[in-house]
Amino acid sequence: MHDELIEQADKLVIEAGFNDNDESSSMASLYARLEYCRRELEERLKEVKKQQTSLVGYMTEQMSLHGVTNISVRGLTLSPYEDVIVEKKAEKDGVSTAMLCQALREMGYEDLVSEGYSGSKVKALVLAALKEEGEVPEELVDLVRVTRLTRMSAKSNGKKE
Repeated sequence: MHDELIEQADKLVIEAGFNDNDESSSMASLYARLEYCRRELEERLKEVKKQQTSLVGYMTEQMSLHGVTNISVRGLTLSPYEDVIVEKKAEKDGVSTAMLCQALREMGYEDLVSEGYSGSKVKALVLAALKEEGEVPEELVDLVRVTRLTRMSAKSNGKKE
C-alpha cells in the first residue's frame, strides 16, 4: 500500500510539471510522499480507534464482574472511566443559543452568559447538578444533551512486556 502511495505521489509531481533533476521537485515529491503517508496513517488510526471503542464496553463489563478497577498488560495500565459530554441541543431540535442563554439567566447564572454562553461552565453546572441531584436542572433538560461515554485510559506503567 505504501509503495502505491509513493507511486501516486511521484505521478502527481510529474503531472504538476516538476523536473526530477530539480531540487524543488525532489522536495515536492518528498512532501507529497509524506502527505500520502500521513493520510494513510490517519485512516489506519481511525480504524484502530474504532476497534478500541468497540472493546471498551465488553472490557468494562468483564472488569466489573470480576471486581477489577484496572489491569496491567503489555506495559500499560488500563482503567475504564466515564466521560460526560454536555452540549446544547441542535437548532434542528428547536433549541437556539438564545433559549439556552435565557434559561441560564433565569436560573441566576448570568455569569455564564455573554453574547453566547460558556460551554465548559454549562458542563460544570450540569455535572454538579447530576452529582448533587442526580438529574439535569429542569430549566435545561430540553436545551442540553448529556451523553455518558465509558472510555479506557492506557498509561505506561514502566514495565515493558
